[in-house]
Amino acid sequence: MKQLVAASGGNSRDARYVVRDVVESLVESGVVERLSRDKFQLSMAQLPRYEGVVDMIGSGAAYVQVEELDSDIYVNQRNVNCALDGDRVVVVVQRQSTREGDCPEGTIVSVVERSGKQYVGVAEVSRSAIFVHPDSRKLPMDIFFSRKQYPSVKDGDKVVFRITDWQQGDKSPRGEITDVLGPQGDNETEMHAILAEFDLPYHFERD
Repeated sequence: MKQLVAASGGNSRDARYVVRDVVESLVESGVVERLSRDKFQLSMAQLPRYEGVVDMIGSGAAYVQVEELDSDIYVNQRNVNCALDGDRVVVVVQRQSTREGDCPEGTIVSVVERSGKQYVGVAEVSRSAIFVHPDSRKLPMDIFFSRKQYPSVKDGDKVVFRITDWQQGDKSPRGEITDVLGPQGDNETEMHAILAEFDLPYHFERD
């Protein structure tokens, strides 16, 4: 609010009242969102939005690749909003780049389509749950599976899986295990894991 008052060219009590009245009317009309008592930002509906594909990095942040833009849109980890690598998403641009070579920064507001990618990871089995630690750095979080649904999976097994859902408020995405490759460290297991990670044909027959 102080910045808006200063930009208006006046700092009298009357000028502050006028500026506040204008801002409050913008809040009521949905053009502006209130962050705190004296801080505001343009509402998401007023910001430029695009559809693109997520390229996630090891920190959990992401870049959204948009066909019509020359540069990707950077999305901080806190603004990824349950999107995953390869997903098609809608992203709004909240901050334009100010220096050549920098990316604009935005927030992912919705997932249009899950990628359906196949991944490989190592299972950590507890009494009621299985958490899989993905091999890929593109998935910097564990994936949850129900132990009841996959009773044959053993602790330390390498498994092939896909992510099926990730809801707001859930710490981990959920998925389905499509194959169990065998114990981590076994030569044949690791060979199959590499092939599966790249979605290439692999076999499970063992001598």
